[in-house]
Parts: sequence; C-alpha cells; structure tokens
Amino acid sequence: MLKIKMLLVYIFLSVNISTVIADDNVLTVWEDKGKSLAIVNQIAEFEKNNNCIVKIFEKDAEKQLDLIMTNNGQTPDVFILISDRLIDAYSNKIVREIDYSQEDRDLYETSALNALSVANKVYAAPRSIESLVIYYNKDLLEYPYETLEEYAEYSEKIKSKEKYGLLGNFQKFYYANSFINAYGGYTFGKYKNKNINIFDIGLNNEGTILGLKELKDFSQRTMPKEALSKKADSVIDLMFTKGKAAAVINGPIALKKYSKSGINFGIAPLPKLKNGKKLNGYYGVKGYAISSKSRKHQLAEKFIRFINSPENAQNRYFTNAELPPIKTLLEQSFISCDELANTIISQINEASQMPNVHKMRIVWKTMDESLEKILSISNPNYKTVLNEAVSKIKQCD
Repeated sequence: MLKIKMLLVYIFLSVNISTVIADDNVLTVWEDKGKSLAIVNQIAEFEKNNNCIVKIFEKDAEKQLDLIMTNNGQTPDVFILISDRLIDAYSNKIVREIDYSQEDRDLYETSALNALSVANKVYAAPRSIESLVIYYNKDLLEYPYETLEEYAEYSEKIKSKEKYGLLGNFQKFYYANSFINAYGGYTFGKYKNKNINIFDIGLNNEGTILGLKELKDFSQRTMPKEALSKKADSVIDLMFTKGKAAAVINGPIALKKYSKSGINFGIAPLPKLKNGKKLNGYYGVKGYAISSKSRKHQLAEKFIRFINSPENAQNRYFTNAELPPIKTLLEQSFISCDELANTIISQINEASQMPNVHKMRIVWKTMDESLEKILSISNPNYKTVLNEAVSKIKQCD
C-alpha cells in the first residue's frame, strides 16, 4: 500500500510541476503494466540532472505498438518494443534509431541486441529477455520430472484426486511452438547470410506434425477441458496456485503472481519429449524505444541510457524479476545463484529467437486457429490443417 501511495504522489507531483517547466522538457514514457514502480524511484535523479519532468504511464507492453499505430492515445516519447514487432515499427517509421557506439553495444548480449536491430542499426535498448520455464509445486513434487511422459504418468495417477501433473496453454502457438521446434519444425528458414527467409515456412513439415501429435496425445491424456479453453491462462494459474496442478509452463511474467499466492514452488527447465529432445520454444526481448514522432529524441535517448544503465537495470531485476541482457549483470553472483535467472539463461541457450518480421502477426493468429482445430477434433488431418495455415501465411503481406 505504501508503494502505491508513493507512486500516486509521484505522478501527482509530476503533473503539477510540469506546469512550470517548458513542454520541450516534459518526457512521456510508457512502461509495462504493473512495472513502473521499478523505475519511478530512479527518475528524480534524471529530472534534476536534465531540468525536466518524466511522466510515466502504464500500458500492456504487447499493446503499446498497436496503440501508437492506430493513434489510440497520446504518442509517447519512449515506449516498450517487443522484438517480434520490430519490423512493424521500423517499416511504419514509428521508431527512431538509437545512436549506439561500439562501446554501447558491448554492454549487451549480442543475441538480445540483434533481436532489436535492423541492418546493424539499433532501434531499442534491450531491457529484458524472456523464455518459457517450468514452475512446480514443491509440496506435490520433490523434484521436477525430466520428461513429459513422466508428467503424463504422474497426472494419470493423481487424476482421481482431481489434480493434474503439468498444464500449459498449449492451444497458443507461443507454447505449442516448443513441441514443433523439438521435432525439427520451424516457422521461417534462413538464408546463408542468416537473414530470415519468409518464403521458407516449415509449419507444415513432418517435424511440425510429429511435434503436434505428441502435444495432442499429452493434452488428451492429462489436460482438463477448461485448460484448453479461451480462459486457459487464468484457469491454469488458478489451478496451480490452489494446488490442483503439480506444475505449469509459463514465463517470468507469472513469478510475482505465484509468489504472492504463497505456494511453495520451484523453477526448472522444460522437459524432454519422446524423441529425447527438450521442449524448445522462442525467447523474446523487450526494449526501450524512441518514437519517431518525439520532438525530444535527444532527451529520450539520454533517458534510455540512464534507465537502462547496469545500476538501474539491476534495480528492475530485484523489483520485477526481469532478467536484463547486460553482460556485467549476468556475471553477478545474485543472478548466477537465482533459480529463475539460471533457468531462463539455460532455456535461451537452447531456444530460437522470435522472428522479427511482418509475417509473425499472421503467424500468431493463423497458428492459434489451427491449434484450436487440432486440439478440439478427435482425429484431425494434421497435413490438411497445417497446409491451410501455411497457405494463409504466404498470402498475407
């Protein structure tokens, strides 16, 4: 409650003080929903050093670019850009290049910086890296299982008690992609220069079919119907926090929620499938970007350098459990000893970067629709459903 009051007081003061500061020195920043407290405490120093006011507005990170593109709401100076939407932002001229020297670039993990770059130009400062992990209930499982089959067998044993082994929102492509990748399916291929080839789509190949067959078999054996519905996210979270599910697959976003519930949980890497390969999904990068419409781009760039400094990124890590891809921080003992951080890092080493191309927008939508068909029909024709999906993806620009 005290933290909420501090935040409200800060925003109130910002609004009132800004009336005596020139508009050119009022910076508007969009932070992720529920995450602003981690940066509010640092802003006073930046305001003092730059004779400015920073106004913070919380908006869902996944919706920020769409809000800017559709002009719903005031355009910010700084906002959060997710790596798979970079090309949308770049091609629509929504983001401004950040003038990073080689010294600036060397601060970050190369893969994170590349995820937010086009033609070797950086368009967002890497803020956090994310991947899927296992959260398991230590009161139900002493140790997490190594294979998906073990979770399935455990689930069948405890089904009579109305409990489940492992749950995940598998009708969403973000989760199901872990099965696809493990069997050699892929979203887009790559040219020899490692650039993404949007004309090479592997979502209807044999590997994709094998991965989805194992996913469907696991779902039919172990998953309650409500966990494969449109309300799956909230249903799965509730089952886990109420002790009805021994384990769930989720990202770092769930950490606060599970911590507040009081459940005794641990974190582990994703399990192996029948082919001996681990579930292997995407990893994503969130970054601070500058709006091309901002008339205060120099101040905005100063702010990004300030708020994403190792010291302030460390504060975000402790406040929001977000893992910053800053080399010096990843080497610190408080991260190397952190269960979530270690698991995310190990997953990212095996995961593939979320493609930052236009077509990902239609990929998410089309594959979600295809998964709903596959998981709701008793004996789906995988090839037909997936051929239709790939055809739709190819037709859309």
